[in-house]
Parts: sequence; structure tokens; C-alpha cells
Amino acid sequence: MLAKGTSRRIRFMTTMIFCRFILKDDDPLALFLDMHSSPKSKRQYPSRLQVFFNFLGLEGDIENQAEVFVTRFKKDNEDDRFLQRKPLSFSRGQKIRVENKEISPSTVPNYFKAPQAFI
Repeated sequence: MLAKGTSRRIRFMTTMIFCRFILKDDDPLALFLDMHSSPKSKRQYPSRLQVFFNFLGLEGDIENQAEVFVTRFKKDNEDDRFLQRKPLSFSRGQKIRVENKEISPSTVPNYFKAPQAFI
């Protein structure tokens, strides 16, 4: 008998392996979206992820931004840790948006869920 939650983890890992085999890591955004089963997450995460990508100064559509981000992140792990410092700056930017009443304080954590899940 498997431990509680084991079958869910096995299904998840099987799905991830299958996705990586089919996509061969060529489309990081598709892999990211396939990880989420909730239609609400699939609808909201790309736009929130794009807010973060735009903050980083990545150009193009969301698919291009995702590819550039992955390339930069792989390179960054060997270089200057640029992307590791950016979430703090992003946080400050969201705080300013709250102060300007552009977004609700309770919305701020949602803007971090997408980038965190993508990474």
C-alpha cells in the first residue's frame, strides 16, 4: 500500500517527465501551464507572470519572455545573481502600487505566486 499522497506525486512526476519528453524544454511557458490543473490558475498566472517579466525589462510576448527568462536564469546561476535580487525590487514596486491604490494589499501575494511557480 502506498503512503497517503504518493499516487498523486507519482502522477505529477509522470506528467512532468512526459511533458519534458514531448516538449524537450523548448517551451517553458507550455510546461508551466501544464503543471496547473485549475482553469483559474491557467487563466490568471500568465498575466501575472508577464507583469513580473515586464518588470525585469524582458521584451516580446509572454512566450518569448519565458524563453528569455529561462535562458537568463540558467546563465545567472553562473554569473551575477541579477535575477535573485529582482524579486525584492518587484516587491517594492507592488508596495508603491498599493500606496497609489492601484491594487489591493491582499492582491500582492498573488503577483508572487506565478513567478515562484515558474522558477
